[in-house]
Amino acid sequence: MSFGSTAGATAQGYPNPFTSEINLTLETIAAGRATVTMFDNLGRQVRTWTPLLAPGNSSVQLPGLDVLPRGIYVVQVRHTDGQTQRLKLVKE
Repeated sequence: MSFGSTAGATAQGYPNPFTSEINLTLETIAAGRATVTMFDNLGRQVRTWTPLLAPGNSSVQLPGLDVLPRGIYVVQVRHTDGQTQRLKLVKE
């Protein structure tokens, strides 16, 4: 994943499959607010978070997902400069 003014950042989501929460580990070059959006398999937005990321490593918890039905979800992380990363995750 690339955040900030240059490429070189990464993102991981775990556990996958998940049951009640997802932990995102993000490594970013520049600080800024990100928008994290979760979509279901029909493309409907089901959750949104707006964490503030510091330069370097950031950990973001996405809690309260136990009420979602089983299925495939897409988590999209978008930084203020418009760079975007998508992760596919499975809900058990």
